[in-house]
Amino acid sequence: STGSTGSTESGSTGSGSTDETAAIVHNFTKSGKTSSFFNISGNLSSKNSITYNGVKLTKCLKMESKTSVTFTTDKETTLTLVFAEKNQSGVAKISGTSVKSDANGVVKVKLKAGTHKITKNKVANLYYMQIQ
Repeated sequence: STGSTGSTESGSTGSGSTDETAAIVHNFTKSGKTSSFFNISGNLSSKNSITYNGVKLTKCLKMESKTSVTFTTDKETTLTLVFAEKNQSGVAKISGTSVKSDANGVVKVKLKAGTHKITKNKVANLYYMQIQ
Protein backbone atom coordinates (compact mmCIF):
# COMPACT_ATOMS: atom_id res chain seq x y z
CA SER A 1 0.00 0.00 0.00
CA THR A 2 2.96 2.34 -0.50
CA GLY A 3 2.31 5.38 -2.63
CA SER A 4 -1.45 5.21 -2.16
CA THR A 5 -1.63 8.53 -0.35
CA GLY A 6 -1.02 11.90 -1.91
CA SER A 7 0.25 10.74 -5.29
CA THR A 8 -1.72 12.31 -8.13
CA GLU A 9 0.68 11.46 -10.92
CA SER A 10 -0.61 7.96 -11.42
CA GLY A 11 -4.31 7.43 -11.99
CA SER A 12 -4.98 10.98 -13.11
CA THR A 13 -6.74 9.61 -16.19
CA GLY A 14 -9.65 8.51 -14.03
CA SER A 15 -9.28 4.83 -14.86
CA GLY A 16 -8.25 4.06 -11.31
CA SER A 17 -11.18 5.77 -9.60
CA THR A 18 -12.39 4.22 -6.39
CA ASP A 19 -15.79 4.17 -4.73
CA GLU A 20 -14.71 7.22 -2.75
CA THR A 21 -14.79 9.44 -5.84
CA ALA A 22 -17.35 7.66 -8.02
CA ALA A 23 -20.47 9.73 -8.55
CA ILE A 24 -23.91 8.32 -7.85
CA VAL A 25 -26.16 9.65 -10.60
CA HIS A 26 -29.92 9.50 -10.99
CA ASN A 27 -31.40 10.53 -14.33
CA PHE A 28 -35.23 10.42 -14.19
CA THR A 29 -35.41 10.15 -18.00
CA LYS A 30 -33.43 6.87 -17.93
CA SER A 31 -34.41 5.40 -14.57
CA GLY A 32 -37.81 6.79 -13.60
CA LYS A 33 -38.22 6.32 -9.85
CA THR A 34 -36.07 3.15 -9.71
CA SER A 35 -32.83 3.55 -7.78
CA SER A 36 -30.67 1.38 -5.56
CA PHE A 37 -29.43 4.47 -3.68
CA PHE A 38 -32.26 7.04 -3.61
CA ASN A 39 -35.68 6.21 -2.14
CA ILE A 40 -37.94 8.17 -4.50
CA SER A 41 -41.62 8.85 -3.82
CA GLY A 42 -43.78 11.03 -6.05
CA ASN A 43 -45.10 11.53 -9.57
CA LEU A 44 -43.15 11.75 -12.80
CA SER A 45 -43.91 14.16 -15.61
CA SER A 46 -42.75 14.23 -19.22
CA LYS A 47 -44.53 17.46 -20.19
CA ASN A 48 -41.33 19.44 -20.73
CA SER A 49 -37.63 18.81 -21.29
CA ILE A 50 -34.32 20.45 -20.41
CA THR A 51 -30.71 19.93 -21.44
CA TYR A 52 -28.00 19.40 -18.84
CA ASN A 53 -24.33 18.73 -19.71
CA GLY A 54 -25.36 18.20 -23.32
CA VAL A 55 -27.93 15.51 -22.44
CA LYS A 56 -31.62 16.03 -23.19
CA LEU A 57 -33.71 15.14 -20.14
CA THR A 58 -37.39 14.49 -20.81
CA LYS A 59 -38.72 13.04 -17.53
CA CYS A 60 -38.79 14.74 -14.15
CA LEU A 61 -39.99 14.24 -10.62
CA LYS A 62 -42.72 16.75 -9.85
CA MET A 63 -42.06 18.43 -6.50
CA GLU A 64 -45.46 18.11 -4.82
CA SER A 65 -46.56 17.94 -1.17
CA LYS A 66 -46.19 14.13 -1.09
CA THR A 67 -42.94 14.05 -3.08
CA SER A 68 -39.77 12.99 -1.26
CA VAL A 69 -36.32 11.66 -2.04
CA THR A 70 -34.40 10.15 0.86
CA PHE A 71 -30.87 8.79 0.91
CA THR A 72 -28.02 8.12 3.32
CA THR A 73 -24.37 9.03 2.87
CA ASP A 74 -21.52 7.61 4.95
CA LYS A 75 -19.26 10.65 4.48
CA GLU A 76 -19.40 14.32 3.50
CA THR A 77 -20.58 14.61 -0.10
CA THR A 78 -21.78 17.18 -2.61
CA LEU A 79 -25.37 16.84 -3.81
CA THR A 80 -26.21 18.27 -7.24
CA LEU A 81 -29.86 18.71 -8.24
CA VAL A 82 -30.99 19.90 -11.67
CA PHE A 83 -34.37 21.61 -11.94
CA ALA A 84 -36.25 23.16 -14.86
CA GLU A 85 -36.71 26.25 -12.68
CA LYS A 86 -33.81 28.68 -12.97
CA ASN A 87 -32.82 31.32 -10.39
CA GLN A 88 -35.60 30.18 -8.10
CA SER A 89 -35.23 30.70 -4.38
CA GLY A 90 -36.91 27.94 -2.43
CA VAL A 91 -36.86 25.57 -5.41
CA ALA A 92 -36.82 22.68 -2.89
CA LYS A 93 -35.91 21.79 0.67
CA ILE A 94 -33.00 19.56 1.63
CA SER A 95 -33.48 18.18 5.15
CA GLY A 96 -35.77 21.13 5.87
CA THR A 97 -33.46 23.84 4.52
CA SER A 98 -34.69 25.86 1.55
CA VAL A 99 -32.28 25.95 -1.43
CA LYS A 100 -32.02 28.18 -4.50
CA SER A 101 -31.32 27.11 -8.08
CA ASP A 102 -28.75 29.01 -10.13
CA ALA A 103 -29.08 30.45 -13.65
CA ASN A 104 -28.92 26.90 -15.06
CA GLY A 105 -31.47 25.43 -12.64
CA VAL A 106 -28.68 23.74 -10.66
CA VAL A 107 -28.44 23.39 -6.88
CA LYS A 108 -25.14 22.24 -5.32
CA VAL A 109 -25.03 21.58 -1.60
CA LYS A 110 -22.39 20.03 0.66
CA LEU A 111 -23.91 17.39 2.93
CA LYS A 112 -22.55 15.81 6.08
CA ALA A 113 -22.70 12.04 6.53
CA GLY A 114 -26.17 10.86 7.47
CA THR A 115 -29.71 10.56 6.15
CA HIS A 116 -31.05 13.37 3.98
CA LYS A 117 -34.47 14.17 2.52
CA ILE A 118 -35.38 16.31 -0.49
CA THR A 119 -38.93 17.69 -0.32
CA LYS A 120 -41.15 20.30 -1.96
CA ASN A 121 -40.85 23.95 -1.05
CA LYS A 122 -42.40 25.50 -4.17
CA VAL A 123 -43.73 23.79 -7.29
CA ALA A 124 -40.68 22.61 -9.22
CA ASN A 125 -39.51 19.86 -11.57
CA LEU A 126 -36.44 17.80 -10.69
CA TYR A 127 -34.70 16.15 -13.68
CA TYR A 128 -31.36 14.90 -12.36
CA MET A 129 -29.52 14.14 -9.10
CA GLN A 130 -25.86 13.42 -8.41
CA ILE A 131 -23.86 12.70 -5.28
CA GLN A 132 -20.08 12.87 -5.28
